[in-house]
Order: sequence, then structure tokens, then C-alpha cells
Amino acid sequence: MQVNVKTIALSLTLAVATVAALASCGAAGADTDAAPPPPGAETTEWTIDAEFVAADGSISAASYAPIDPGSVSEPWKVCALFPHVKDVLWVSANYGNAVEAERLGIEYNLFEAGGYGNLSTQVSQTDDCIVQGFDALILGAISAEGNCSTIEKALEANIVVVDFINGTNCGESVTDNPLYTRVSVSYHETSELIGRYLAESSDGAPLVASFPGPDGAAFANDAVDGFATGIDGSAAEIEVERRGDTGLDVQLALIEDVLRAYPDVTDIFGVDIAAEAGVVALRNAGRSGEVGVYGYTIIPNLYQAIVDGDATAAVTDWTPFQGRMAISQAIKALEGQELGGRSVGPTPLVVSSENAASIEYERMFGPKDFAPVYSVRASR
Repeated sequence: MQVNVKTIALSLTLAVATVAALASCGAAGADTDAAPPPPGAETTEWTIDAEFVAADGSISAASYAPIDPGSVSEPWKVCALFPHVKDVLWVSANYGNAVEAERLGIEYNLFEAGGYGNLSTQVSQTDDCIVQGFDALILGAISAEGNCSTIEKALEANIVVVDFINGTNCGESVTDNPLYTRVSVSYHETSELIGRYLAESSDGAPLVASFPGPDGAAFANDAVDGFATGIDGSAAEIEVERRGDTGLDVQLALIEDVLRAYPDVTDIFGVDIAAEAGVVALRNAGRSGEVGVYGYTIIPNLYQAIVDGDATAAVTDWTPFQGRMAISQAIKALEGQELGGRSVGPTPLVVSSENAASIEYERMFGPKDFAPVYSVRASR
């Protein structure tokens, strides 16, 4: 595989107009008014260091080369299905989707299910996209197994499926289908990175409270396994694990209960929103600085907490770039172009007090004033 290794900095200062959120689960249909194109999106060049995973599981590193707009032959229709857009991770993913759709001149529609408890809503929304004749689905799956039958249905209808960010645990009828691909950063890898960082930077024998995310979500399961790998052989131990939806209130309640029940906990590990909640819980308890806080992903409030010294470290997965990759890979598949591997995602990086100030905010999160865009009209 030959990949262009020239590094081009992505400008993520594009302003995207906001469309009105819909009342029913925030979902959008194909008739939603399209947002005006982000200025310059159709000409913006970009690339990023990435990891490509082949069908045999081998991993190679190279710069990701997005599809050339000049090679796009049709105004392809892409349906994106997200668990929700109530936190910055999914809003950043939507930003990447939207600017890349504009750059390529294709149609884009976003449906969001309203939360991780709404698998049936996401399955219904996926069915709707299949019936409406979309050419590709970008699926941020709510359930590792619960989305698989609908993925199979889409593939049987000759629709390209990009398994996006969260991942699934579907069988070979899905994973061996040439219309199926993944765009994600391995949460096993990000959790292993942060686990190793915790083990190497902590004194004594850390007792860790783990808050990986919802039950049944593939990304949360991967995080648990990866963190265990990262601390393996060290003095660190997992004292307690609690699962829950990635809402701030849910995670805050879980963490406050654990801090009361397990006063000897020395460190909090979790998904980004759990780490943010950990900072709040420790502040409320008058224990800021006493307990380390580590995230296997990162959001702006957690990033600021690291800069301020209230959190220890987290891992960036360059979410806006994942959003751009998902659109690019979908259109490459529709155009019969080489994808570079079964799965691809940006190379993750540990963000700590040592390097946080030097990392451009918009490369991690997109513009601060961006709000979800539910529809982009094809310009071809």
C-alpha cells in the first residue's frame, strides 16, 4: 500500500452554520433544510498520521490520504447514525462529517438516537435510511451486538457501512463483506496508553476506580481490557468498576457514590465524561489534587482541567479527523478505491500537563462555536 506521507496541517477554523435541532430525539430526515456550506470546505486539504489495520490484524502506520474531490463521480447520499449529540465527542465527529461532505460535494444527513438507552430508536433510524436508499451508512453503534442484524440488512441492500468510533462485535457475515469498513481509534489502545501512563507516573500502589461507560457498548468493554493490559505487571489495581450512560449527571452520581464507599481510591479512570465528572466530584468533596484523574478519551472540559492541574492526563483520538475519515472512506468504497485496510483511525496521543498547552484545540475538538449540522445538500 502506497500512502502519501506528506503532512498537511488541517485548518479547523471553518465556520459552519447551525440548523435547528429537531424535537424528536434530535433526528433529521432527508427533507431537513441544509446548512450553508462551511467557507472553504470544498477546497480544504488535510491529512493526519494514522494506523491502518489489515484483515489479518496487522497494523501499519502512515499518513492518511483522503479522497480527491475530482475523483468523486456522483452526489452520493450518506446517512450518519449517532447515539446522541449531547457531548463534544459526537458534535466533533459531526463537524468532521459535515466539512468533509461539503468538500466532496455529497449529500449528508445525521440521525441521533438521544442516548445509549435508545437502541430501538437507532435500529429504526437505520431501517429508515435503508428504505430511503442512502448509498452509505456511518454508524456510531449503541450496542456491540444489538446493531449487527441491521448492519447485515444494509449490506444485503448493497449499502456501504462504516462502523464508526464505537465499534461492534458482529460476525464474519459482516466483517468479511467488502462493503463493510471501520473508522475508529482503538479504545483498547487508548486505555492501554493511559493505563501505562498511570502506572509509570504514580507512586506507591494505586487503587483505581474505573468508569468505562455503558454496559454492552463495545468501546467500554475494549477500554476495560486495554486498561488492564496497561497496568499489568505494575502495582496498580482496579478497586471498583461502575458502568453507566455517558451523561455527566449519571457519571457524577456513580463517582460520588464510589468516593464515599471506597475512600482509599487513589485514582479515577474512565471515559472522557467520567473523568470530567471525577474532577467535579473531587472538587465538591474538597479532595481536588488528592486523587488522580485519567481519561481514555478527551473533551474540552477535561482538556482544560489538565491544563489547570485538576486532572492528570487523557488521550486524544482526534475526533474531527475521524469524522472526515468516515466520509472519505465511505466515498472511496462507493467509488471502488483502495481503503488501505479493514480499519483506519488517527494515531492517538496522551495529553498531560507536559504537552497540553502545545496542542491545537481545534485539531482535537473542532471550532468552539460549532453546533450540530443535521443535513448537508449535495453540490454536484
